[in-house]
Amino acid sequence: MSATTITALLIVACVCASVLALWQGWSPPLIVSLGIGLGLRVLVVYLAKGHTPVDVATVFRHVAHAVLRRRDPLTTLPRYQWNFLPFSAYLLAFELKIGWPWQIAAKLLPVACDVVTIGLIGFFARPSARDNARLLYALSPLGLLVSAWHGQIEPIAIMLGLSALLLARRQHALWAGILLGFAVASKSWPLLFAPGVFRDIPRGRWWQTALGAVAVLAALLVSGPLLLHASIRRDVATILGYRSLVGVWGWTGILRYLHVAGLGFAGPHVDLFQHIGTLITAATLVAVVLVFRRCSGPDLTVALLLAFLAVTAGFGAQYLLWPAALLYASRRPAGYVYLFLASVYTAVFYLYALPRHEIAASRPGAVLEVCSVALIIATVASMPWSELRSDGVTGSLHHRRRHISSAPRSASHDAA
Repeated sequence: MSATTITALLIVACVCASVLALWQGWSPPLIVSLGIGLGLRVLVVYLAKGHTPVDVATVFRHVAHAVLRRRDPLTTLPRYQWNFLPFSAYLLAFELKIGWPWQIAAKLLPVACDVVTIGLIGFFARPSARDNARLLYALSPLGLLVSAWHGQIEPIAIMLGLSALLLARRQHALWAGILLGFAVASKSWPLLFAPGVFRDIPRGRWWQTALGAVAVLAALLVSGPLLLHASIRRDVATILGYRSLVGVWGWTGILRYLHVAGLGFAGPHVDLFQHIGTLITAATLVAVVLVFRRCSGPDLTVALLLAFLAVTAGFGAQYLLWPAALLYASRRPAGYVYLFLASVYTAVFYLYALPRHEIAASRPGAVLEVCSVALIIATVASMPWSELRSDGVTGSLHHRRRHISSAPRSASHDAA
């Protein structure tokens, strides 16, 4: 059998095991879930050799070479190929220096961070469901495909973002800001973690969180001219001008299928919808912050991540991993529907559509576009609507106060 067929069967087995684990309430010790998660991801890395998507297989390797040659990847690579602060670029250069085959070395940190996320999930789940939630994420097809098959940066950003949220809940304001800064530096989208981080920090200490985040971002921005012969002005312009692929997801996918919108990063019938999408996304995120502002930091964060997926014009399949950890921890029924549909979508995308260059074809391109509509419905349903009820808000605030009171004495003293 081919590697893609074996991987597809492995994904089906993981889904079945997840259903059994949820139904039976399997809750093994953390070390067991970590071992299962690591073993599955290492296996998928092995199976994916020769099948790694072109961005990681080629573009990311060019990024690593650019850093080692002291060139700026933001300006030396084609437009929209690399539009982030150099933190992830430095990590890729480190992976290249290891000397392992690139399609294995490039996935070292994404897999490691995804395994760390297995442990982090437990801190966001209720104690009785902590070990079960960790096992479910260890078996998650989303985590397997994005970290081990694709090797994208998302698992690194998610691990850093979740760590910032956890430190915020424990009132470590400065360190929460520092990790938030590294998360945003790894890829721009973890800025969506910021409202949740600040939500769980006392207002009087917001300045510490902001200082930590800004210091990290400023240091990495300045490192460009010092280490890579970069220009801060050009780098900032490149970062702010980033666009995701349009025409394969949600409303832009439907418009493309109707021959109204184009496909790609820019060009005829693409620029307009990119700009419209930016306005829609910004307005939606502001509305979500206002509506869910009284929820806990994790609930506010997952609401923002899900809202972005529901309305964005530009999309990459790896984006579906963003809310997965917090959805496993929250254990909402609608969240499990989202996780199942997202797993099916990513499996079809990575194992069938992408290798056959059929993303923009009538089939399965149209299938993915229709699936995206169902996924968006599940995305909206998975938002923490129950926390908006008066009793839900009270419970959320009570949980936060209880968590703070049970934090280590030094943290409680700092909060005072």
